[in-house]
Amino acid sequence: MTVRVSSTTRRSRSSKVDLTNITEIKSGEHKGKFKAVMPNGRNADGSLKHKVYGPYADRQRAIDARDNHLKAIVAVESIPVGRAAKPMTVREWSITWSADIANKSAASTAYKYQHALDAYILPTLGDEPIALLSSDRIKRWREDMKAKHGLPTVRYAMKRLKTMLKAAVESKRTTGLEENPARDVDNVRIGRKDDDYQGSPSEYPRLIAAAGDHHLAAAIQLAVDSGLRCSELVALRWSDVDWLNNRVSVTWHTIKTGSLRKGDLLAAFVPGSKTSGGKVKAVQLSRRTMEVLRQHRERLRTLQGPGWKTGKASVYVEVVHSGARTGKPYVVPTDPGAEDALVFPRTSGLPLWTTEMYAWFQGVCRRAGVTKTFHGMRHDCGSFLLSRGVPLTVVSAHLRHSTPAITADVYSHLLEEQARMGADTFDALWASLEAQDKAV
Repeated sequence: MTVRVSSTTRRSRSSKVDLTNITEIKSGEHKGKFKAVMPNGRNADGSLKHKVYGPYADRQRAIDARDNHLKAIVAVESIPVGRAAKPMTVREWSITWSADIANKSAASTAYKYQHALDAYILPTLGDEPIALLSSDRIKRWREDMKAKHGLPTVRYAMKRLKTMLKAAVESKRTTGLEENPARDVDNVRIGRKDDDYQGSPSEYPRLIAAAGDHHLAAAIQLAVDSGLRCSELVALRWSDVDWLNNRVSVTWHTIKTGSLRKGDLLAAFVPGSKTSGGKVKAVQLSRRTMEVLRQHRERLRTLQGPGWKTGKASVYVEVVHSGARTGKPYVVPTDPGAEDALVFPRTSGLPLWTTEMYAWFQGVCRRAGVTKTFHGMRHDCGSFLLSRGVPLTVVSAHLRHSTPAITADVYSHLLEEQARMGADTFDALWASLEAQDKAV
């Protein structure tokens, strides 16, 4: 008699993707996409509530949303009966954080942060629990952004995401975020300049030649000589030029937030520079650049034509501080060289947007075969001064940094090179002393 005995050993099963709560949309404009439908507490009548994530073009993203939802429920220590676990989302924290930024920062800065949130961060990451946000998730977001918008936009958005998450860690009792998940994601290092940037003086003759007889051509030499930011350069007026002492005063800088189409445009001249807190600071210029400015002023007068909008009030207003939204409108003067006229206006005499200056300069760079940003000329200014032995404190004052420590941080690579200059000086000193001793 043969007895068949069944094995009690469990067979190994092939792993399958858990598709519980994952639904493929069968019709409508989102047909073929996926969503996650998760239980999310109960209504007042006791019926079950649900939270819907999606729709997503990729099924895996729906699965990730479901898994994050489940983790968030587990992460909550105690949930009152009848209430859903609802950890703070990225979107909810962004509302608190952006309001704080608006109170503490210039209007233009607050606008940039809000724009990055609305356009690039919240559409993808907004509904995710901030306490469960991982570096891997941010890396996937970064790669998606890179494919859709390109590297410059990724750098722009990543910088602001890192800053927001850093603030979330500082408020972890509110957000539940213990560590910044974006800290180790490669991209922009907050608070640091590009230390590997190296400009060359030999590029400037090519840039000036490529600018030709354009009415903004003088901006190149003035920008690298003075280290002025673009927003300061387009706000410069002839009354800010001290011809006797060869210097210019940074009396105004421009900001632009909102849009004319939406009806919330603010284009303003704000006192001082972006970082001076409204204080006017002067910058010494070379005699050659002063002469270039004289020639530029006379040339503007000869270029004045029918397009010059004499007496026209622009959309720009002069405000008392960056938080103000109303002020005296800037009116185009009759004379392009008048004291209240802009040094670098449009051909109509109206104020020039910084974006227009950027676009013009990039065209000049392409013609000259030079890779450089407009702000790169400010870095060149500091680099050229330090490389020629100008003291750090003088360079810091020239660039209008609040402390020399900022200058030392930005140009640390050059200061390391200069450390050798001190040793070489002593080599020369000892050599001269030895020569004197032998002569005696």
